[in-house]
Amino acid sequence: MGLFLQLICLFVVTAFSYSSVIPQLPKYVVKDAGDPVGVTCPQNISNAWLDIVIAIDISTNMGPSQVRQITLNLASELSKYVISQGQVGDPNHYTRVAIITYGSNATVLYDLAKINSNQMFQSAITSVVGSTSDGVSNITDAMTQAYNLIYDQQPCDEPFGCQKVARPPVLVLFAASVNGDTNSIYQTAQQIQQLGTIIPVNYNPTNTMLTSILNTIATPGMYFAKPWVAKDMDWALLQSNCFCTWWAGLQLVVMEPSTQRYTRYAECFNVWDLIGGSLNLNDTDVCGSSEVGYPAAINAQATSDFIKKMLKEEIPNQFYIGLHRQGHSPTGKWMWYTFGGNDMPMGTFNDWASDANPNAPVTCAEEKRQPGSTQQNPIYKWEPVSCELWDTGATNVICSLKACTSDNFCVTAIPSEFKSTKSRPRLPKNKQVGQLKGIKH
Repeated sequence: MGLFLQLICLFVVTAFSYSSVIPQLPKYVVKDAGDPVGVTCPQNISNAWLDIVIAIDISTNMGPSQVRQITLNLASELSKYVISQGQVGDPNHYTRVAIITYGSNATVLYDLAKINSNQMFQSAITSVVGSTSDGVSNITDAMTQAYNLIYDQQPCDEPFGCQKVARPPVLVLFAASVNGDTNSIYQTAQQIQQLGTIIPVNYNPTNTMLTSILNTIATPGMYFAKPWVAKDMDWALLQSNCFCTWWAGLQLVVMEPSTQRYTRYAECFNVWDLIGGSLNLNDTDVCGSSEVGYPAAINAQATSDFIKKMLKEEIPNQFYIGLHRQGHSPTGKWMWYTFGGNDMPMGTFNDWASDANPNAPVTCAEEKRQPGSTQQNPIYKWEPVSCELWDTGATNVICSLKACTSDNFCVTAIPSEFKSTKSRPRLPKNKQVGQLKGIKH
């Protein structure tokens, strides 16, 4: 089977999967164990490349004064982002903005292809005024219009052969009341969550029905109540700009107990099949390219928990990881790889098996299923091993690929540097390519 046909079997990233439960989370979420976790998502606002759909309740439930406050706050908040259609400056790192207002009905004032500068956005958003007579807040229609805008910008139904950019879509919904069929709100929220992020801002938190709905449809950790602050909005938007493409693997997401937020990390984990030959972790083809991927560094408890959850369905016996001897010397220090093929210290976290000998004169390490392990309760521990496949019988490696972030621009197609003949991502489960999009309204 050719490489192209093999790649057709890859899975579509879990963040795009359809579920009857909202909001959606990536498939595996772990709790923060208190030690430093993974590669953080960059906070570079000026490099963001988002599709932001703003929907503002302009009914009397919100009131003209609060509408004015919202528009002035948005004018200030989004002045930090490069708003463009790509006509000047960086051809990739820019953000597009659409504006919807809603009362009894929703109106698209500007779609995602209209506003072409920060100045135009400032003028457009500050021109929005609240109604003094319309007392209906039709969130259903607002979300339907938002979904249609987002859907129209998706690059293709099929991910292969598609070189267009899929900018991460974000719906920022300002709400003060709710009327109409709430079931439709949930259904449309599910479809939006297939493609992007929902950030609701509640301007009437004493309204229990509204609060319940907005909490339910929000992307986890991204529900805000009045008064919202710029740092929270920046965090939510830049988290939305940190994701794994369908081909890269599962994104590390950690629940932070101190903030009760689900924090995404800029790493995408997947199990890669090693096709043959010796495992040379200095070989950039092991995980595609050392600039964008490397054998996984399991240097925190949360990362270890995540990997074990990921492996639960794979039912493997052993997997190579990124732990290796410095300089590939049998007496070198144990180190992890990072992007670019560089070394970083092993750190304080370790997960050696009870009978493992870290002083063994070998230069690689693997996660190995331990006695008593079951599919429901998999037990994996590190063991030092040879780097030669025929010595260990291992045929897989856990790879960490760089997520798409504000600093790392991505397209939807598989990059040419991943056309390796030495390894390939593992065949996914329970996902069909045709589920990338929902049904357009």
